[in-house]
Amino acid sequence: MGGGGRRRARPRAGPAPPPPPDPLLRHRYAEAATAQRAEISAALRGAGAAHLRLRTDRDWLLDMVRFVAAQRHARTRGTTR
Repeated sequence: MGGGGRRRARPRAGPAPPPPPDPLLRHRYAEAATAQRAEISAALRGAGAAHLRLRTDRDWLLDMVRFVAAQRHARTRGTTR
C-alpha cells in the first residue's frame, strides 16, 4: 500500500482452538502464543505504528477510548511515532 496508507491484520475467522489437554503441551502452547504476540508487537512498533491489544475479558471500548486519548495527548506533545 503506498501513500502512507495503513494496513490492518485480519483476525483469523472463528474461535481460537482450545488449549491442549496435556499440561506440558499447554505450557509450550502458552509460551509460543506469548512469543507470537511479542513478535507482532515488535513488528508493529518497528513500523512506527501504535499498538493496542484488545482483550475480551476487559472493557475493550474503554480501552480504545483511553488509547485514542493517549495518542492525541502524545501528538500534542510531539512524542508519537
